[in-house]
Amino acid sequence: MKIRVLPPWMLLLALVFLTSSTAAREPIRDQETVVLQGIPIKVFSYHPPDCAQPSLLFIFHGAKRKASKNRDRARALADRACMVVVAPLFDRDRFRTMRGPGCQAGD
Repeated sequence: MKIRVLPPWMLLLALVFLTSSTAAREPIRDQETVVLQGIPIKVFSYHPPDCAQPSLLFIFHGAKRKASKNRDRARALADRACMVVVAPLFDRDRFRTMRGPGCQAGD
């Protein structure tokens, strides 16, 4: 039997859908910590109300690392389009800011 290790993004995706209530009557703003390849990562999420079959929207922060604010800014879009918002926080201590051509500081 062949054993296959899932990539971290698949584990994150599975966590979001397995722990969410996709048919919630009230919107759910949440914060959880997931461990991917031994690294704990704080993940902010939003689950729109009355959304039976949501799509998934990943929001990635910029250099200012405002993951929770970015999640909140995506709420109207998530409500209109029936999407679960997932916004991981890559903290400064473990994930350095990238600099160079094509990289921009943002929020």
